[in-house]
Amino acid sequence: MTAQGPISLAKQNGVDLLAATAAFQSFVDAADASEAKGSIHRDALPRPETEGDWTRAELENARPFALVSTWPDAGFVTNRIAQLQERESGQLAVQLEDGVRNVEVDDPAALAERIENVVGQIIAEAWDLGDGSDHLRLKTVEFIGWERADPDMATSQGDHWQALMRWEWGI
Repeated sequence: MTAQGPISLAKQNGVDLLAATAAFQSFVDAADASEAKGSIHRDALPRPETEGDWTRAELENARPFALVSTWPDAGFVTNRIAQLQERESGQLAVQLEDGVRNVEVDDPAALAERIENVVGQIIAEAWDLGDGSDHLRLKTVEFIGWERADPDMATSQGDHWQALMRWEWGI
């Protein structure tokens, strides 16, 4: 499907901006932005190859990845500021997910540092690129936080973490 309206175009522009950062490319071990886009999904993961739910092995093989969606309570706004002039703005949820590395299993400080480094580098680069000249114009970038899967979830989905950012865009 091709993004056509302002909401889907904003999401696609968010995907493009995230993929353009060297930090995200490094996170997903991609050679360039085009390859990195293969690890970014709009709204949700695609359907698994097998029937039913994602298996633990499928999820572990899919990681690392990112999900880009509209923020639940402020995804898109259009304002009329003068006759025939409108300004669009909104917020994107950018979620990263990756597996917990063996050396991090029993070292929560090392895990936290890796996540904060990855997210911080992505934020810094997205902010620099998100000036509106070639990419989505970012107004605010917020790191909401991260969490590690609870042990019950880790049993069925593999030991992993998720980090969430809110990207506010517009003029």
